[in-house]
Amino acid sequence: MTKRASPVVAVTQTQIVKARLDPRLNEPYFSVIKDAGFSGCQHAQHGVKLDKTKQRAYCKKCGEEIALFDALWNYHHAEERLVGTLQQMQKMRDDEAARKQRERERRPFVREVVGRVARKDMTLKAEPIIGYVNELECGHKQQQNSDRHLSRVTCHECKNAAAKAKR
Repeated sequence: MTKRASPVVAVTQTQIVKARLDPRLNEPYFSVIKDAGFSGCQHAQHGVKLDKTKQRAYCKKCGEEIALFDALWNYHHAEERLVGTLQQMQKMRDDEAARKQRERERRPFVREVVGRVARKDMTLKAEPIIGYVNELECGHKQQQNSDRHLSRVTCHECKNAAAKAKR
């Protein structure tokens, strides 16, 4: 029966093999070096003017020449931000639609109030408004005796019609 090497020994053997290899193999292929000569202008924030005849790129704000690769790199990052923002907006729209669908399934007869008309009793002198008539998105009208501005209410006519249809 042979003994297996312990995991600690295996890690040590891996480190020995890595030490024998060329140390440059463990470094990333690209390394970004920060520019020591900072001019104070954030060129990526202001955009780039391209001179096609001279094949040069200049900052729109300060007019300083920018390396073409840097201009392309800034464009790439701006494009990635735009795509990410659009994807996030679409995800938020989908989530909102799913939430509304779940709410419709949970409370099927709740309707949006699309219009509101005051009911008045002209015999009352101080406060002639005694209630409101709400017009719902389904086309039905519902009387309300309070002053509250409701945005969603249960449509009892739709509820009764659905109950009659089930019978």
